[in-house]
Amino acid sequence: MRALLSKASMRAMASRAPLAVLVLGLLGAAPSRHSLLADRSTQQLSFVPTSYLAVSTGRVFRVIWKGPVTDSAGAKIGSKLTYLGDSRDHAVARHAADELMLAMGPQFQMDGETHVVVLEMLDFVPSRAFNLAIGYPITFSLQDGRWRRVMVPPERTKTIGSGPIPSIDDPAYPFDPAALAAAAHVAEQWMAALDAGNAGALLAKMSDHYAAEVSANGARFERFVASRAGPNSSAAHRELYRMQAQANPSLPGGRGVLVMFDVQAGSFGHALEQVGLAQERGQWRVWNFVSQSFKKSM
Repeated sequence: MRALLSKASMRAMASRAPLAVLVLGLLGAAPSRHSLLADRSTQQLSFVPTSYLAVSTGRVFRVIWKGPVTDSAGAKIGSKLTYLGDSRDHAVARHAADELMLAMGPQFQMDGETHVVVLEMLDFVPSRAFNLAIGYPITFSLQDGRWRRVMVPPERTKTIGSGPIPSIDDPAYPFDPAALAAAAHVAEQWMAALDAGNAGALLAKMSDHYAAEVSANGARFERFVASRAGPNSSAAHRELYRMQAQANPSLPGGRGVLVMFDVQAGSFGHALEQVGLAQERGQWRVWNFVSQSFKKSM
């Protein structure tokens, strides 16, 4: 793992789980790897989104849980990502799961996962004390470097009707698309400066605390920036997702925006890079940054 000198960043990413969500409990386990969450019975829920994850198509996922799937003996056999669905239609749910894995798949792969369940929860109403929400699980397997659907509920699976479902936000922390876009714009500028090897532009985007921490180790910072850009400035990046987070200990108050990028950078190699942003004096600033190399994780 390579990082821009932030101890807070390293602690935040130590688990290699960029979705800083509140762990609220596993919604069911599975008896075997190939039948993850085959049981589509209803689940009782009484919580709201812990993060809002926007992918490149513009779709926003209201994530409520991310964590392991374990067998009856407690052994981990995969991971699960649970979100509040926005449609009761089978085709829409399948397409949404594909979009989510296109964005999150590289991170799961870096974490060493080979099986992931994307679980859409339907018919959740925040005003209810308890909800009997129907789970729609789609299982993905990593095959030849690509995530492929290997288990999808049949069309005859019980649903709660058809058509769209109103979006559900946390009343205390609603989705803010304008803030997300503004923060992501700063993250894009930061990444462009990294690609170009422009250390001065990077420092100008940092929060005061982060800039002081990096400047205290200036030589190491300069070496990282030079290595990241490469001798021919051949580095390139693409955004995987941006996330409005409210439970990230590395950001002030636990709230801010995380933007994840897929990077190809010459001799530096293939990496995932996460930019953490929060507001300082009314402006979005980079509070932490972490670069994870596929070469060191695989």
